[in-house]
Amino acid sequence: MHSVLSKTPLLSQLKSIQIGETGRCGLWLFSSQGNFMSLKTSFANVLRALRSKRHISQRDFADTTSRTYLSKLELAKSSITLDKLDQISRRLDLSPLTLLTLTLSEETHSSVAELITQMRREMVELQEGGGLQGLAAKIFDLTDPPTPS
Repeated sequence: MHSVLSKTPLLSQLKSIQIGETGRCGLWLFSSQGNFMSLKTSFANVLRALRSKRHISQRDFADTTSRTYLSKLELAKSSITLDKLDQISRRLDLSPLTLLTLTLSEETHSSVAELITQMRREMVELQEGGGLQGLAAKIFDLTDPPTPS
């Protein structure tokens, strides 16, 4: 097995990426208390909590995804694709960024505000390093605090 330590500040809780003999890659994070928890488990917790808060049943996701797949996500037995993340986020009236931020907050026990501050710092570093050449992504002036919309 190979371990690669992350140097990305936002993923400072990341202990290692381990690649097994099959070549499959798994991502494991440890909470600040040292408890093992996968991102799938954190996502499952967040998805269940949001669905409950919004009073949305698994059946209510019929236009978005199957109950079987949703159940697998909520039991941390399946990983989500980016396209499905977008669809489920829309069904919950949230952006995918919000769903991912809540998942990382659950995982790392960091506040959402701390994660957003870290993301802003990383974006400023990217901008100061010349931006993201070759991508349509634009990094605007991130030195000013965000304004409510």
